[in-house]
Amino acid sequence: MAFLTFLADTIWNPWLLALFLFAGLWYSVRTGFFQLFDLPVWLRCTAGRLLRARQSERRGGLSQFQALSTALASTIGTGSIAGVATAIFLGGPGAVFWMWISALLGMMTGCAEKILAVRYRERAPDGGYQGGPMLYMSRGLGKRWMGCWFALCCVGASLLGGNLVQANSISTALEAALGWDRLAVGLAAAAGCALVTAGGVGQIGRFSEALVPLMALLFFGGSAAALFCNRAAIPAALWSIVSG
Repeated sequence: MAFLTFLADTIWNPWLLALFLFAGLWYSVRTGFFQLFDLPVWLRCTAGRLLRARQSERRGGLSQFQALSTALASTIGTGSIAGVATAIFLGGPGAVFWMWISALLGMMTGCAEKILAVRYRERAPDGGYQGGPMLYMSRGLGKRWMGCWFALCCVGASLLGGNLVQANSISTALEAALGWDRLAVGLAAAAGCALVTAGGVGQIGRFSEALVPLMALLFFGGSAAALFCNRAAIPAALWSIVSG
């Protein structure tokens, strides 16, 4: 555990975090802070298109709404709830301020990633499209080894970083709230994931399309209810965030 802590600190602190913020700031300045001043453009091209006719699945691909739901499935929960709570516990209210800054700048980092993914995407063997960092590293930079290394790291991150944190959050919360056995909850979550992923990307998209809107509704509804019930403490909380 001490070695893993040392390795994580060596990789993340402080140079990689600073690099993320600098990259987001560079993209923001170069685009004239597109995420703020061109809000109508990206809302029209994202949420606006979802409200119109959805694209149907073609040759094993995902519709726009399914792709969005699949992306949000890994964002709502672990990052927005467990991650934020952990950051506040360890860093105090001031951590929220830096999360705001990183989210603002990270919008443009994410935007650049999506543009590159579309720019360098290619046809998959089944007729659909495939893209992502591993492809634009290979095709855009001409460094196939870099794309292969990134894909290999994603395997480790998916097995150890995402799944373990999510399963731990689910089991710990259910144990604290309902007294359920954590091992049983973990096994049930693993079995459910296996059933969904066994059907391929199409089934994952359909499952996310049905479940994620409910997750989002519970997330925003619960957040609004918590803010309303504690509305008298909001000014002091905001001051704690800024002063911290």
